[in-house]
Amino acid sequence: MDAPICVPVPVDDRLKRKRVLSMRYCTNELELDLPALILELDVAGIGAAQVVFDSPIGFRALDERDMIEFWNTYSEPHGWLWQVSSGGWMELESSRTGFVDSSFIPELREYLVVDEMCVSVLCTRPPRVVISEL
Repeated sequence: MDAPICVPVPVDDRLKRKRVLSMRYCTNELELDLPALILELDVAGIGAAQVVFDSPIGFRALDERDMIEFWNTYSEPHGWLWQVSSGGWMELESSRTGFVDSSFIPELREYLVVDEMCVSVLCTRPPRVVISEL
């Protein structure tokens, strides 16, 4: 597998210093009309924010030490929310004969949230970042 190639996903400048507090997968919440993966963030100077991935196809969380191929290029302070163009988890899964989503869903994309636990997400829509103003 080649070295990863990622593109930063633009986020509000106020979110530069963040920490992922929790991750939850919601299949049927009143405020959501789609299943979603929600990452709760603690943001220095703001308080709370969320990264929402609507209708994820799959996701995984790995300790940062297990994502060494992404360091130092795709880590903080260079950014923390990335779209993975190649060399990521989706490419690894696509090498398996049993993985069919990449051929049946051409708009499938991979995103990476960098933190102590890095989260890879396969989905067809870009993530939404929601800031909870105090």
